[in-house]
Amino acid sequence: MGNHTGINRSLDGHVSIAGVQVRTTARGHEFIAAIEKDNVWEVIKTEFKEESLDTIFTISKQLAVNYAKEKLGKYLE
Repeated sequence: MGNHTGINRSLDGHVSIAGVQVRTTARGHEFIAAIEKDNVWEVIKTEFKEESLDTIFTISKQLAVNYAKEKLGKYLE
């Protein structure tokens, strides 16, 4: 076989990345931080499953901001 690098697609359609370092961008880190909140991820999965990735990114950030405001509300009043 040998050492294969790059994006590989198997016969059953499974896609994998082999031998390639994948680096998450700053935007990717923001997205991950936003969807780490269980309630944000649930809303995204149920209400926005047909939306584009760009839309999901924007919505998830806004949901996370609103979640933080809700949690901090008692301290900001």
